[in-house]
Amino acid sequence: MAGGNTALDAIRMAVGEMRRASNPRKALLLVSDGVENRSRYTARDIRRLISEVDFPVYTINVYERPRGNRYGIQRRDSGILEIISATTGGRTFAVRDPRKLMSVAELINSEIRHEYVLGYVPSNQALDGKFHRIHVEIGPSSGPVPDFP
Repeated sequence: MAGGNTALDAIRMAVGEMRRASNPRKALLLVSDGVENRSRYTARDIRRLISEVDFPVYTINVYERPRGNRYGIQRRDSGILEIISATTGGRTFAVRDPRKLMSVAELINSEIRHEYVLGYVPSNQALDGKFHRIHVEIGPSSGPVPDFP
């Protein structure tokens, strides 16, 4: 989040905005270094919050590993971005080269646009709680997902 706050504050605010959004298809993109400093919320608070969201959160981690930086010990990547994405059904991308940010954003856009929602209504209307076997087939993928070092 611009202005020195952290991913935890940003995700809390963004989830609140997304809950008020009227579009049924939602996704959230969070670009952050994932490093905690001065957050008003704990990682536990955020885990609880994201366990309740009904949309994927994609994260782009732009954290740069320190090279001889005297603050390197204080600035550790907490892994919270990966937790947020995995919990919500999104994905995390690590981008070290700012020139690759647009490529990652385009990949996320493509993923969101090619997402499908499947529904199932059983022919047996008895509501007996029994499991039903279904079979879903997907066509071939367009290739491997590129890596963004």
